[in-house]
Amino acid sequence: LAGRPLPVYEIPLKAGMSVGMLLVSVELFMMLCILLFIPGDYSGPCFIGFAIGESLGAAALRIAGGIFTKIADIGSDLMKIVFNIKEDDARNPGVIADCTGDNAGDSVGPTADGFETYGVTGVALIAFILVGVKSPIVQVQLLVWIFVMRILMILTSGASYVVNATLSRARYAGVDRMSFEAPLTSLVWLTSMVSVAVTYVASYLLVRDLGDGSLWWKLSTVISCGTLAGAIIPEFVKIFTSTESAHVREVVTSAREGGASLDILSGLVAGNFSAYWLGLVIVILMGIAYGVS
Repeated sequence: LAGRPLPVYEIPLKAGMSVGMLLVSVELFMMLCILLFIPGDYSGPCFIGFAIGESLGAAALRIAGGIFTKIADIGSDLMKIVFNIKEDDARNPGVIADCTGDNAGDSVGPTADGFETYGVTGVALIAFILVGVKSPIVQVQLLVWIFVMRILMILTSGASYVVNATLSRARYAGVDRMSFEAPLTSLVWLTSMVSVAVTYVASYLLVRDLGDGSLWWKLSTVISCGTLAGAIIPEFVKIFTSTESAHVREVVTSAREGGASLDILSGLVAGNFSAYWLGLVIVILMGIAYGVS
């Protein structure tokens, strides 16, 4: 690591990108296999079973990763306080449990959620097309459009990561201090903007002749609202969670001057306030998508 912040930033980002892209790529491959190689009479039940299995697996991993292993995490932290042992001190055998709990709770659970969400939404779209669209030709066109869009989203994510990594190395390679939020934010926005542009181009090329001629940009706008949600929501989250946030500094000040009770109340107020703004963003984006459709 050479005492530089950039390698520290790159390790978890590389791990997250590799795991995330591997998961969605494997999942997309499995769905394509069901669609292409399973007879039509059996593909529907296969997709439904695939979605149900994903949901059950994600629930089990979320419970195991998000609840039970957190017991080890919290218990180890409490022992550090009781015996005045520093973080990750080798004298505390609970450090292993702490690291295991952190990894399982913060990695396995969210990863399972992402795997499940990607598959279930795909199955829902396929089911909607097969049930709501009567023409077999239009069904095929829309199914091709869905899977092409999903493949392009993976490619744009990978390309955006490479571009952002190059820019980050050029900017932070020789520095001793850096804001870890800045390159992450630029990666999210770069990926979102590229994905939105690719969405409109691909939709125009694939489905511009469907409907009254406006279907391609309506579908693109609906998808883009969801894509932009992935960039806008983190911006609102940072307002209440960033180390430079006024709300975070307020909670710290409350803990320093008012003790545990005021700290808890301040945290609850900030949390509820953040939920309001996040909910408002989601409602606005859903309203735009509904209005366009």
